[in-house]
Amino acid sequence: MRIALGHTVVLCLLAQLGQAETVNTFVFETTFDTSAIGGAPDVPLRVVYRFRSDLAPGTGPFADLPPTVAGYGPIEVDVQLGPDTVHGAGIGTGITVFNDAGSTHDEDSYDVRGDSRNFGVQRLLGYQVELFRFLLVDNDHTMFGSAALPVSTAFATQADVAYVDAQLLDDQGHSITLTSSGRPYTLTRVLPTCSSTVTTLVELRAEVTALHTSSFSKQVLRQILNAVAAALEAGQTTGARRRMGDFVAAVIQRANRAPGVPGRIPPDEASRLICSASNVILNLGGQ
Repeated sequence: MRIALGHTVVLCLLAQLGQAETVNTFVFETTFDTSAIGGAPDVPLRVVYRFRSDLAPGTGPFADLPPTVAGYGPIEVDVQLGPDTVHGAGIGTGITVFNDAGSTHDEDSYDVRGDSRNFGVQRLLGYQVELFRFLLVDNDHTMFGSAALPVSTAFATQADVAYVDAQLLDDQGHSITLTSSGRPYTLTRVLPTCSSTVTTLVELRAEVTALHTSSFSKQVLRQILNAVAAALEAGQTTGARRRMGDFVAAVIQRANRAPGVPGRIPPDEASRLICSASNVILNLGGQ
């Protein structure tokens, strides 16, 4: 069965590309109490962190205790507190998954952190950052079924509470710890984005010609675009959109071939091509 692809569907298909799925971007948002350093009790906090789906257990900031605890890292993390943002990456950053583990009773939890090795001399509200972390805890220990790395944020709906800790350092070398817990929060996944100026079949054909792939793969893609053009000339907009769906599927199939296999399309070029195809679909009109 064929479907008439729309813009959202094409964006979702980007996730089928190996490279598009390799890096995940999650966003944690809540408010944070900074009254201990003279700030407001409800400063907006936004944490954007990026990590590879294929991170192996044992690479994070904690020692693993299989099968209940597994750490994954390094990750990249941006912490925005009020007007200030610090960026961290490298050893010391990571995600730790606790499944049926806890110091006082069994619980599930999810820990994301970075420390002074990552943030360096960057400052939040005038202070250097020794440690930053947020922790989601599910006391019923139903949030996880294993200590595998989540690549979806669906688990966060099972958490009972979110904790946020920031260990800061002032200019005199004094350490200050700020904490907040029990506040409303969201954890969302940022879907792959699409940015292309291509809007016509002529431009899309030019992109196909410039691909670093075999002549045969280019020929296959051109034939599909010829079928799109023929459907448009016949006034069959829905048919043209379905043929564009065939085009996207053909690109994905070739992008997912192993390196060295004839006809493979490099994943970065495939991602751009699908993005361009999405724009062309939008300009076709019809339903």
